Amino acid sequence: MLVPIHGSASGKAYRTRELVCLESLESDPLDPEIFGTASGSRFYQQVLKEGQPSGYFLPLKDENGVFGILQLKKYTGVLLRPQEADFLSAWQANSRGP
Repeated sequence: MLVPIHGSASGKAYRTRELVCLESLESDPLDPEIFGTASGSRFYQQVLKEGQPSGYFLPLKDENGVFGILQLKKYTGVLLRPQEADFLSAWQANSRGP
């Protein structure tokens, strides 16, 4: 699956260089940073067909910038917990890229 840089939670994490927490597509679809483009709208429809994932989108960074996104997804009915986001943010702050 191609993930748009403008129009996805991964794309937002890549562009902002910050952890993105997406509680559910039902609660967050109006975020223009995530779904506010034509490609984002198409991607949103594609993702809905797979289920309704929530999750964390963590930019992996080194001294040259973002080199990837770590996606940790959960599916409908499983809530995100603040401790998970805190752990990922702390891990990101203390890790280095390749």
